[in-house]
Amino acid sequence: MNDLVKITNKYKEICTTGNLDEFDELVHPEFERYADGKTQKGVQELKEIIVLARELNSNLTVTGVEDIVAGDRVITRIEVSGVFNLTNKPWKVNGVAIYQIKENKLYRQWVEVDALSGSSQAGMALVPTAKVALPFLKNFRKYGALLKEI
Repeated sequence: MNDLVKITNKYKEICTTGNLDEFDELVHPEFERYADGKTQKGVQELKEIIVLARELNSNLTVTGVEDIVAGDRVITRIEVSGVFNLTNKPWKVNGVAIYQIKENKLYRQWVEVDALSGSSQAGMALVPTAKVALPFLKNFRKYGALLKEI
């Protein structure tokens, strides 16, 4: 197994077990994570994300399905699953993670998963924001009577 893949596998193992003791050895001090349109920086912020995810979900599991190594990067098809503690409903999503390794440590991570599907499986209701809902409601009121007649 490639040394870079070993590093990313160890990271996925830590996410699954929640054992953060080896984190400082594994993650570069200038670590950056790009996910869900946000950027998280530093080892401490990453630890907080993992702790929060594990508090919200029991049986949280991060599995690498397939790895492709390109230079200092590992591209991994991932499967993430768990049971959302607030609804006690299981969920499973697929995604892609790109890891950049620097000085034998996890330096950057880009992650995309099907969060909408996971939220739906977990029993979370999706509520539109006012910015989206208000224009829709205004148009609905305006044209609602016409729709009823059709």
